[in-house]
Amino acid sequence: MSDQDGKKPLGLSGGARSGRVNQSFSRGRTKTVVVETKRKRVMVPKPGAPSAAMQNAEGGKRNKSVPDAEMDRRLRALQNAKARESEEAEERVRAEQERARAEEALRVSEGLYRELVQTMSEALALTDEQHCITYVNDSFCNMFGFTSEEVMNKPLLGFVHEDYQEAMHECMLNPEPGAGVHRYETAWVTKTGEKIYTLTSPKRLFDPELGYVGCLGVFTDITERKKVEGREKKHMMELAHVSRVTTLGEMSSQIAHELAQPLAAIAALSAGSVKMMKSGTSNHDEILGSLTDIRDQSSRAREIVLRLRNFVRNDEMQYQPIELNKLIGTVVHLVEMEARWHSMPVQLDLQGMIQHTQGDRVLLEQVVLNLVHNAIEAMQGVKRHKRKLVIRTSNIDKQTLQIAVIDNGPGISEENLTKLFKPFFTTKSDGMGMGLAITRSIVDAHKGKLTASGNAHGGATFCFTLPVVNKEEARGD
Repeated sequence: MSDQDGKKPLGLSGGARSGRVNQSFSRGRTKTVVVETKRKRVMVPKPGAPSAAMQNAEGGKRNKSVPDAEMDRRLRALQNAKARESEEAEERVRAEQERARAEEALRVSEGLYRELVQTMSEALALTDEQHCITYVNDSFCNMFGFTSEEVMNKPLLGFVHEDYQEAMHECMLNPEPGAGVHRYETAWVTKTGEKIYTLTSPKRLFDPELGYVGCLGVFTDITERKKVEGREKKHMMELAHVSRVTTLGEMSSQIAHELAQPLAAIAALSAGSVKMMKSGTSNHDEILGSLTDIRDQSSRAREIVLRLRNFVRNDEMQYQPIELNKLIGTVVHLVEMEARWHSMPVQLDLQGMIQHTQGDRVLLEQVVLNLVHNAIEAMQGVKRHKRKLVIRTSNIDKQTLQIAVIDNGPGISEENLTKLFKPFFTTKSDGMGMGLAITRSIVDAHKGKLTASGNAHGGATFCFTLPVVNKEEARGD
């Protein structure tokens, strides 16, 4: 701005101040200029604060229009973000290390568990919900003769022996959670066709959402034990047969007497009929009556022979449903000839509507016959009118039946009670001491128990128990 027109801007120098012209006026030759100025503020970094170069690197050059407090807040927020990023990185590293350690521990645990399962002496198999095999251990392969590849995804039921398939199938169809572990015998077929037995312990596996997902089976080989039991059972059957034959031998005189009665009646009736026909004095009704009596007496003799023949047969054990009261009736028919011979009536105290049991009918008849025969012999020294023999049946609870043979003979001493069922122990002068031992073996084979006790007023009571089995279960077995 020139001095004449006042329009040329006034320059200020130094750079330390800044301002503007507010007003100018002249008086004579002297021009007066009023200037407003202010000192320029220079930012000095605080100790420890980021330098201007750092600020430029982090977020660009400083905006001179941003207040100082806002700038400080932004710097602190940036520092906090960097710290959080560092902590998160450290946390990720620690988590990765923990995961690696957990995976290593799981790998070691799985290895130990697999080693434990593979070295088990019992066979182990895992099946899915369709009962197909998904895993087997080495013992399973050794027991059945298959490799794991040969049995994988095959139905477990396909290895079960045909005699046990129905029971196993029924068990598989009804898996129930919380039922615990049950153990039962099962027969299987190996790769070579051999029949083996195991004690099977299945554990059903359930998922809270999916329900039944499979089964874990543990199989203990009991084949050798079953062979020993088979030999013992065969030996028991042989001894029982000898005992039956011996018992009938001891009753031979009574049997002969019993058979003589119907035979004598037949002979007398037939002789009378012949005599009447020869004399010409017979009529149709008399002859018909005689022939009817002859038929009845021959049937009686035949029944005696059949009962004796069935009693001494030496077949394999045949388990079947047994109605206990009917079995007692059959035995009574066998012993009534001996009881009558000794003037000793047999009293029956049979519970009505008694439940069924299961077993070999002939062997159980032998048990009752042995006990009754012993009771008859024990009362030989008792006066005839005081002799009393009772056979009683009862349900002692929902799972157990009991048969009792009660006599009023001399009884049993406390000393003899402890030795009564031992082989070769006898109180008879001509006894072998095997009758009660064989009787107890038969009862044990039927899952029962044989006991003896003295009566309060003299005599003895022999009781044996048998398990209750309903007819439907018995037919299924």
